[in-house]
Amino acid sequence: IRTFDVSRIKKEIELAKTNGAKYIYLIDTVINFDKKRFFEVCEAIKKVNMDKKIYFQTEIRTELVDAETVKLLSDSNIKILEAGLQSTNPVALANVNRKNNLEKFKKGVSLLKAGKLEVITGLIVGLPADKKKNIKDSIGFLANSGMDTMVHIYPLCVLPGTHLRESADKFNIRFQKDPPYYALSTKDLKEKDMKEMFLFGERTFGRSILNSDEWIPSMVSHTDNVDKCESQDF
Repeated sequence: IRTFDVSRIKKEIELAKTNGAKYIYLIDTVINFDKKRFFEVCEAIKKVNMDKKIYFQTEIRTELVDAETVKLLSDSNIKILEAGLQSTNPVALANVNRKNNLEKFKKGVSLLKAGKLEVITGLIVGLPADKKKNIKDSIGFLANSGMDTMVHIYPLCVLPGTHLRESADKFNIRFQKDPPYYALSTKDLKEKDMKEMFLFGERTFGRSILNSDEWIPSMVSHTDNVDKCESQDF
């Protein structure tokens, strides 16, 4: 992961503020991974944004959240945090080199919400080895733990240059050849199963997550826009 120097971040926020920005998204997949850098970034923001006229959004690892983290975020006016749960299935997570501690995840989210910060939790449909039951379990985990205030459910993206892309044949992942490279089906999920999981999420959380008219396969108008694994069995 490559990062900008904190001084550059400070200058760019200053420029944004000079030009009247009210909202800034800090693109950092785990802003609190390096605690020292996290502190330095927050301090830089506070110096530029003392009047808190700009509010910020970024991504966070909730398992690392403590009371000090919440205070730094609040003082910096970083009001919206995205937490990538992705799945509660350890096998699926291991296939994409991730892991979660669910109890620490819940504790971190609770601390953020207690600090009046908005938490957006992300789930992914289409991870290797995630079956319908696993996805329903992940959705149920959020619903039953009181973490369903704001949930985003995304289709898996099979990005070029990633380990997942190299392993696509192994997991029989069928995906778009062109951006955004959405997975359309996997070894464990047919195309209709993926749509069913989005609709299940909508019913569970009681709000629209994905417009059915914009369901991802409709984006693929020709078969030459889809990469298919040779060993699929649907």
